[in-house]
Amino acid sequence: MRHRLIKRTVRHIFLRHGYKIVEVSDKETMDKIYQYRYKMYCLEHKFLDPKQFPDGRESDQYDEHAVHIAAIDKRGSVVGIIRLIHASKTILPTEKSHKLAAILSGLKDKGVVEISRLIIDPKYRKTFLFLDLLKVAFNYSKSHHINYWIGSIEEKFYNYLKQAFGFFPLFEERKFIYNTWNYSFLIDLAKFEEVFKQDNRILHYIFKSRIASKFI
Repeated sequence: MRHRLIKRTVRHIFLRHGYKIVEVSDKETMDKIYQYRYKMYCLEHKFLDPKQFPDGRESDQYDEHAVHIAAIDKRGSVVGIIRLIHASKTILPTEKSHKLAAILSGLKDKGVVEISRLIIDPKYRKTFLFLDLLKVAFNYSKSHHINYWIGSIEEKFYNYLKQAFGFFPLFEERKFIYNTWNYSFLIDLAKFEEVFKQDNRILHYIFKSRIASKFI
């Protein structure tokens, strides 16, 4: 269901900061995403070697099996992204790097995606863009019968998420990938939502509501 993630404007306590969030499939915007990933993943964070991408575009074999969600500012620039790779279509990168095949074997037919390439432009890191991207990914997952998120996360980013959400389950063993230490995680979205209901009603309301597909 392309480009139909977000249909209604909802008034809540968070202000918007001049961006829209869309599900991307057109070649022009995908090219912007690849260039943005190169800029952020290879040049700023140095997770990947820029020499592997001489054309200045970071892409991989998982892109064709993924849903791509992007935040676009008023000038048409990409300022944030998140990617959901469908487990039913490929072996997931975290499944390989953290050797989780046995754990995932009984879950793949229940709807699993890997959350990856979650990147926020520096000038938007003090806004709510991060939450908005997660919220759209969450609503997409719920409406497409996706029940589990898997992925890998840096130690310092994990500490931030734990502070923000108060609940973020990790597997114990860490791996050195993308030039840093990463832990893998597996989130049961139904349990995640239940924790929100009980412990953080504001976040639960935000994640259950929808945001606008136009600039606010």
